[in-house]
Amino acid sequence: MEPNDTTRQDPLLEKARAYRVRLADDSENGSLWIEYGDFVQKNFEMPDEVVRAYAKAAELLPNQDLRLRLGDAYVRAGKQEEGLSLIQESLAENPRSHGFCFLAAAYLRLGNYASAEHAAEEAVRYDPDFEEAYYLLGEATRKRSRKVAIACYRAAIERDAQYALAWQALGRELAAADSTLDEAIVALRTAIDLNPEDGWAMVFLANALWRTDHSEEADLWYRRAIDAFPEYEEMKKWYAQFLRSD
Repeated sequence: MEPNDTTRQDPLLEKARAYRVRLADDSENGSLWIEYGDFVQKNFEMPDEVVRAYAKAAELLPNQDLRLRLGDAYVRAGKQEEGLSLIQESLAENPRSHGFCFLAAAYLRLGNYASAEHAAEEAVRYDPDFEEAYYLLGEATRKRSRKVAIACYRAAIERDAQYALAWQALGRELAAADSTLDEAIVALRTAIDLNPEDGWAMVFLANALWRTDHSEEADLWYRRAIDAFPEYEEMKKWYAQFLRSD
């Protein structure tokens, strides 16, 4: 992925180069390949490179189950059947909440909301205190029931008040109704406080502020969101609509 913000991305590129140097010198270190795969997964849109890293780690660490990571990477890389098969194989041998969250997330990426909902429900069943399971259940159900999704996001936050992504999702769904706009604004401000780089929370907040006639602050958050993620055209579209409305 080409960086869009040189100042923000240069340290990541330097770290990527450092990983490549270390791997060249220590290519049989399976744990280092996992660390590198996790780093690339988090910071760059390079799914094939993540697959390569996890596949190498799995080869070097045959007694460590890396099928969840590798399966997720395959799904992201467009190899859906291979990826889902690996995740399901791991779950068949060792069913656990964490694994069902991987499966739910994979189905969500594929737009299979019914299967994602079932997987998230299994994650909740195996660990009723796992906040990610409730967040994913909200994501799986929000298209059919905003009320159910909001309840799921609240459940996630009850279990982890620092869960920034759940606050963002809660604010996004609350902002869909005029009656809950004020609560949406509070939730989205919380999401940004917890993750100051969350451009989506910023633009959702801007939309909500616009609708509550706080135009000056809305303009600020639109511009911050676009500065953070200039590649997302949807943010620019919303901002253009906002500017035309003045």
